[in-house]
Order: sequence, then structure tokens, then C-alpha cells
Amino acid sequence: IAASKKEVNQVYFTQRHGIKEAVTIEYYNTWYKYTIGAFNIYKEARDRRNEIWAEENKIDDAFVTAYNSGERITVQEALMISKQKWYK
Repeated sequence: IAASKKEVNQVYFTQRHGIKEAVTIEYYNTWYKYTIGAFNIYKEARDRRNEIWAEENKIDDAFVTAYNSGERITVQEALMISKQKWYK
């Protein structure tokens, strides 16, 4: 849902953006990455991202990330591994 050079906590996302889901923080390439949800189906993750964009929470740059055995991979790689289709 967000990326920042500065670390913030769950309270920030709840109070400022109304995010009630648990926010996971990952430090990656000098950035704090803030994520919500875990989806096995790409379309479900994409749909949740679109919901975040549509909500009145001022988050308009959320993106889908993919992991394989705990390692970050591209969404395209995840789609190939899982034999799923890309949805716009």
C-alpha cells in the first residue's frame, strides 16, 4: 500500500488512512515497504489493490508484489509459476 524512506507503524495507517488490516513492514533496497493481505490468486490481489485506490484513504499508488518461498519475485514470474493470467 505504500513505500517510504521513513518507518511508520500500524497506528499511522489506521488513523491517517483508515486501514484496519494488519500492515506488514519490510525493509527492501533502502525503502520501508508496507503491505496488507496475502493472496494466492493474482486477480484477488489486483482487485484489493483497486479497492484501496477507490477508497477515500489518500492511497493512490498501491501496487501488487509477489513472493516465492519468502523471496520477492516479479508479478510476471509469479504468474508463470502459478500458471495464472494477467488481468488489467
